[in-house]
Amino acid sequence: MIDHGSSLPYHLNTIEMDSEWNKWLLIQTAAFLPTILVQFRDAGMLTPAFLDILPLPSDGVADFVAKLSGSLTAALKEQALIPAENGSHGFAKEIFYPTSEELRRFPSPEDLAELTEIQGAAWLHHEIRDTRASQRRFDVVKAAGVVEIGASKLITWLAKKGADWIKSKDDAWLLACCRFPSALSGEVFSLTRLSM
Repeated sequence: MIDHGSSLPYHLNTIEMDSEWNKWLLIQTAAFLPTILVQFRDAGMLTPAFLDILPLPSDGVADFVAKLSGSLTAALKEQALIPAENGSHGFAKEIFYPTSEELRRFPSPEDLAELTEIQGAAWLHHEIRDTRASQRRFDVVKAAGVVEIGASKLITWLAKKGADWIKSKDDAWLLACCRFPSALSGEVFSLTRLSM
């Protein structure tokens, strides 16, 4: 895409760093990348797997093309481009990943908004996890600002909701709630202190 009609070669080691044309082209491309990402999203192409090709700050991107990398990172932070579990895309500040997959199963969308104090809060897409298989895409969304909801935040929120609210939940919800801390040995005691 960049090479067509330009003086940019196919290999970064042979780019003419002093070329005014190359500098201008990179600036224009960096400015256009956020628009491309939005078009990819709207066409259904901004999938979790797509994130695997995006650069990370730790990649050591050459200074000459740093504007491109910075433009992509900024777009992920500033636009609704992060794949969510509900099939939509959200702003990084609205998307959260659970400390355990069990946590993903029981807060409703309304509960998640209340828990995070962010209207429209959503879970990160389940194909983006802190695992070896999806580590790169996970690192990309973390660099964009997606944050974890941990056990202590959940337990504090449940304590504020109170026993009557917890008792009003159905058996499936209560079972998921009870399974969640089993993966978090240090937090079990805190959850058992809630008077149910």
